[in-house]
Amino acid sequence: MATRSLKIKLMINSMVAICLYAHPVSAEASNYKTKSVKYLLRDYAKNHDLSGTILVEQKGSVIYKNSFGFSDRTFDIPARNDTRYRIMSLTKTFTSTIILQLFEEGKIRLNDNILTYLPDFHGEGARQITVQNLLNHTSGLPQFDVAKTREDGNRLGLPMYERLQSSDQIVKRYCTGKAVHPPGETFDYNNCDYIVLGQIIEKITQLKYDEALDQRILSPVGMADSGVKYQKEIVKNLANSYYRLAPNGQVFNDMPLYNENLSAAGAMYSTAGDIMKFAKALFNGRLLNSATLKLMLTPGLGEYGDGIWIRTFGPQKTRLVERYGKSSGMNILLSVFPEQDTTIIIISNTSDLDVTGLRNKIAQAIIK
Repeated sequence: MATRSLKIKLMINSMVAICLYAHPVSAEASNYKTKSVKYLLRDYAKNHDLSGTILVEQKGSVIYKNSFGFSDRTFDIPARNDTRYRIMSLTKTFTSTIILQLFEEGKIRLNDNILTYLPDFHGEGARQITVQNLLNHTSGLPQFDVAKTREDGNRLGLPMYERLQSSDQIVKRYCTGKAVHPPGETFDYNNCDYIVLGQIIEKITQLKYDEALDQRILSPVGMADSGVKYQKEIVKNLANSYYRLAPNGQVFNDMPLYNENLSAAGAMYSTAGDIMKFAKALFNGRLLNSATLKLMLTPGLGEYGDGIWIRTFGPQKTRLVERYGKSSGMNILLSVFPEQDTTIIIISNTSDLDVTGLRNKIAQAIIK
């Protein structure tokens, strides 16, 4: 009996020793990665006019969280970790998530055509364009962004953005012209696709897009610092945006636009922390079940799934899920490495930051 008792004590002591040994190693590794990213960004900031917020998490721990530069350069207001930013096309991932929730609920079929849900849609090919074509940008709908560069924008103006319009007006004026290619044959990144998806959401839910967004994602996930940007509303702590014509050159105010014109394609604002909450909820099954998430992350043409890109990173071909948001003055990148349980969020309120290059540097420092 004494021998058995002694063996049990030895086993318990051994297990305690292992736990006490293992925990500091994990903490030490996390601390090393934190220092690596901190020094990397400190050195990067010396040669680049960083302005915005960067948040990195791995296996549930914050590796790095910091802000740089100014949210408002006129009044020298520093960017903070809780600064809100217009996230532009990152909105599309929220929209695709809502569509796929409706698919899970049996309220929408992805192979149905547009007319099934929007019988008044008069665009060419409406009987052939499916919901899935809209999700993965293979619809063939015309593109309304006529200005391809900032110089063109300054010279020609941006009629789509500079006059307040409803989503109905935008669809009729810009999204119902002659099809540019047959549905399903070509990847053609297009804001019209997601503005139409926003209308489908409103039709099925009988809610305005921002209401559906809040009920289905923002409130359940606890994204209190996120919403749809309306011109008439004052959003506290919202950063202004700026652009440069040359790297580290003179800073200009961003071109004027009505953000709400982009609707379900790009009208949201958020914080780095809220975006992290969304990414966690999406990948841990709170917003979509595993089968639907797999569908969302199945790459089609252009390495694009449903509202998000699926690529590989580095020589090990590590799976990378990413979403960009960009305007003439905003630059956002959400990067998720699912198998490494690692998420990198880079938000810049200046146009010239190479968010992909910076993401790569951070990922190389923490993903082995």
